[in-house]
Amino acid sequence: MKYLVNRISLPKLRYYAIQKAGAKISILLPAMNIFWYIQNILLQRDNLVSKKTIRSSIKTIS
Repeated sequence: MKYLVNRISLPKLRYYAIQKAGAKISILLPAMNIFWYIQNILLQRDNLVSKKTIRSSIKTIS
């Protein structure tokens, strides 16, 4: 009986887990896009920023 219950519930659990992960990713992606958009505006506005500082900031982000 326990084996039968596991066979039924596992695919459902997996499906819910994938849905939850998908929801988290779909929330994170726009946030990252907005973040990069803001960063690009800031970099364009401040042309005095050297390439070295840009590289270091990208390294700290990733």
